Amino acid sequence: MLGPLFKKTDGEMIPQNEQYQNYRLKTRLVCFFYDKDEFKEEIKNLKQGARKLSGRSSLRVAMVTNSKLVKQLKKEMSVKYFSDLSLSSCVLKRFDGEFIVRDMNDQDQKQEMDKWITINSKKEVDILDEETLALQQSLGTSMFLVFVDDTDKSHEAIKEIEKI
Repeated sequence: MLGPLFKKTDGEMIPQNEQYQNYRLKTRLVCFFYDKDEFKEEIKNLKQGARKLSGRSSLRVAMVTNSKLVKQLKKEMSVKYFSDLSLSSCVLKRFDGEFIVRDMNDQDQKQEMDKWITINSKKEVDILDEETLALQQSLGTSMFLVFVDDTDKSHEAIKEIEKI
């Protein structure tokens, strides 16, 4: 198990799945490994990263190592979940519905999984709330803050900042 089952709120224990509905930055990660012997280090890195992030109740992590199932998924979801030549990848679905794919065959992917998950769990430009602040602080990187009028329903200021 990678996260707490219950969260204490106002003196009572609430099942985590009920509390989950209140999170804004819901993130799902599924990693597919066609040959688990070939990807021992990557699987170890994934497990270590998931353990480091186990306190994030808004995160769910899964791993598929059944080669027949991975091959079937490659046929059905190749464009969305896999690069052209790869049978092993990690797919992160962010709270806003965006999918981010990490090709596990790509030798340039040296970033630790916990950092990759955290960075891709949020948009580059987003509101600063308790969840985004916690993610940003866990990365140990600086933030650029801009104050905008949130009564503007068109969100024009935010759209302009995202272009930068």
